[in-house]
Amino acid sequence: MPHRISFWTKLHNVFQKLWFFFLETLFPWFCLGCHKEVTNFPICSDCLSKIPIAYNFICPICGKNVLLSKTIINSKLTIEKVSNCSHHLSLTALGAATDYSNELVRELIFAFKYNKIVALKTPLSQLIISFLERTNWSTLLDLNWLVIPIPLHRRKYQLRGFNQSELLAQVVAQYFSLEISNKPLVRIKNNQAQASLKDKHSRLENAKGIFTISKPQIVHNRNILLIDDVITTGATMLEAAKILKGNKARQIIGLVLAKG
Repeated sequence: MPHRISFWTKLHNVFQKLWFFFLETLFPWFCLGCHKEVTNFPICSDCLSKIPIAYNFICPICGKNVLLSKTIINSKLTIEKVSNCSHHLSLTALGAATDYSNELVRELIFAFKYNKIVALKTPLSQLIISFLERTNWSTLLDLNWLVIPIPLHRRKYQLRGFNQSELLAQVVAQYFSLEISNKPLVRIKNNQAQASLKDKHSRLENAKGIFTISKPQIVHNRNILLIDDVITTGATMLEAAKILKGNKARQIIGLVLAKG
């Protein structure tokens, strides 16, 4: 079901935003990289530009580079994976803008998600945009894309007050003039955080059955750009892609800010 947020939760979120605005007005930001005073958010343009950006989409299983190309099937444009990778998944390919091993990237993501510095959506989404512009993404823009952010469970959404993946997805979708919707994919299980699980098997088990589709007609015959903030084993994104594919989505591309 869609998020049902109580009046008091909405009121809390409003006061939280006002509080952060008050803090930003009185106290300047300092860059998490070089610690100099900055405005708008805690990262300067120089430090942001030094974050390494990937150049290629990859297979979410083996990590081999993947080239995406257009082809015509049944009079419709579609995409295909061109590589020496033999894995056939619901998730055609994965794009990870940068690497989670980068200390500054980790600090920025922590500040964004847990310190609730939502203004960081602007520079962090720019990393994703920069990645896409380095690939052959521009040749695929006419493929009837629908951008879908990985959803949070409603309880976690209420506690945090926002979905970080949705904020990133909104900026990316707006930049490339793509349709976006948070309605089709619903998280029905408030499962344990993947980051708290250390082995791949536990994460795969933890992600099983956590999603459902509420509006299958929205994804029918659409190419999907599935956006999340961080990926490690890929269990969450693969589970989401499986559900979307089972509801007649065409090709599904995963896109994340950072890969762990």
